[in-house]
Amino acid sequence: TLDITLIPDFGQVRSDDKVLNLSPFEVKYGEARQFFTEGTELFGKAGVFYSRRIGGLPVDYYKVYDSLRTNETIDRNPQEAKLINASKISGRFANGLGVGFFNAMTGNTYAEALDTLTGNRRRLLSQGFTNYNMVVFDQNLPNNSYASIINTNVYRPDNSFVANVSATEFNLKSKQQTYSISGVGALSQRFADSVQRGFKSNLTLSKISGNFQWNIWNNIESKYYNPNDLGYLQSPNEFSSGVNLAYKVFEPFWKLLDFEANIQFSNSYLYSPRNFQNQAISLELEFTDVNNFTGNLATSYYPTYGYDYYEPRVEGHKFRTPRVFWIQWWGSSDYRKTIALDHSFSIWVADMFNQNGYYYSISPRVRFSDRVLTIYSWAYQLEHNNIGYYDYDGTNIFFGSRKLVTITNTLNVQFAFTAKSFLNIRARHYVRNYSYNQFFILNSDGTLSETNLVSSPNNMNYNLLNIDMFYQWHFAPGSELVFAWKNQVEDILDNPISRYFDNIEDIFQSPQYNSLSVKFLYYIDYQMLRKLKS
Repeated sequence: TLDITLIPDFGQVRSDDKVLNLSPFEVKYGEARQFFTEGTELFGKAGVFYSRRIGGLPVDYYKVYDSLRTNETIDRNPQEAKLINASKISGRFANGLGVGFFNAMTGNTYAEALDTLTGNRRRLLSQGFTNYNMVVFDQNLPNNSYASIINTNVYRPDNSFVANVSATEFNLKSKQQTYSISGVGALSQRFADSVQRGFKSNLTLSKISGNFQWNIWNNIESKYYNPNDLGYLQSPNEFSSGVNLAYKVFEPFWKLLDFEANIQFSNSYLYSPRNFQNQAISLELEFTDVNNFTGNLATSYYPTYGYDYYEPRVEGHKFRTPRVFWIQWWGSSDYRKTIALDHSFSIWVADMFNQNGYYYSISPRVRFSDRVLTIYSWAYQLEHNNIGYYDYDGTNIFFGSRKLVTITNTLNVQFAFTAKSFLNIRARHYVRNYSYNQFFILNSDGTLSETNLVSSPNNMNYNLLNIDMFYQWHFAPGSELVFAWKNQVEDILDNPISRYFDNIEDIFQSPQYNSLSVKFLYYIDYQMLRKLKS
């Protein structure tokens, strides 16, 4: 299949479920752009392709602020690089060889600086022209096995930057489908002022049939392994391994249709130097009963003190993490019924700084008819004495203890007027706030010492509302008319708003961003035109 898009406008996609990120890692968002969700199975091999890199946040989005002159401010700074075109070709031959080629280009993206005294403006390049390439070869093998070779390449000619990742993925199964060995290997190379190379290997040996199953795995990521120019990896420099034991019942017994129990042991170290990170024991039970209710009970225990090498945000430092116990339950009733209910609850406690928290969610779904479905979701999370990075003054790294509250409210309504006419409305209200109650200085051994050097803490209340409404009419084969309305309200305050309905009042008093668009797509059959002409 061949798919090409030229100067695309992806304004008619669902809004991201944005969050207030307090972690040292980038948030990974799902893909909603149709071009990047259809016919992309081959490109998911080896986990080195993250489509949101294309047309995403410009690589120097934050660096433009360092280029400001006296009396200048950033007046405009696009959050998306402009996509010029994208194309993909994929298919599978009769001999089982699957082939995929992908290419995309983004144009120069500029921020705009404004001189507040003279009114003069100047452009600052936040990302130059960028070319993205990917090629995949995936060969089906006997016994439902496969082997793949993947290569990704990113090129930005304005600064002669090249990033290349070569990878392989395989899954080899025994003739009786009893055992398998699977793995991923990758080499990343980044060429700029200097050359930076890194590698990854992941190997898993499994027993995949019968009631009793198991797997043993090892994952290695070198310190400089970096696939993030076209992929996604939170943190490299890892040496981890583990074993998972499972008992599965596939035939109905008693009042259950199926049952599964898993226990896992894992250890994690830095790859270089080989420093300990954490150790965990996990247990999970899952079942489906005769009424098609599915339940899951999971628990994890970190029995030793560990070390987090990323939360300090300064290389060469570490933060000592506590022993933690966590338990979660979730349940889901039969979706075939008029009314169904999803729910979950979890709680965790740690043995340092009196840390604890809980989370619960409830999501009823009502099918009023074959044409109307409503899904509502409420989620609440509270963390007491959440410990995290606060600031760095060049000498000391400050940590803070905070009360952290997160509330997410989502409503999705789907109408099917006819078999070819649909309306989808989705509203999401997200609130996250925190207030500090204590501050610390990070010691060289990873422990914390209380300090009073922080006099005025930076508390925050983040308030976000998104409303997306899409109407689709498929008026002819391959042809459609789409109306889209998107509304976003975002507000950030210095002090937390404790009452939920006060947050609702605040969001409706804040400035709004509205987008209205229409897309008309008509499929022209070339063979039909030839017949009409003759």
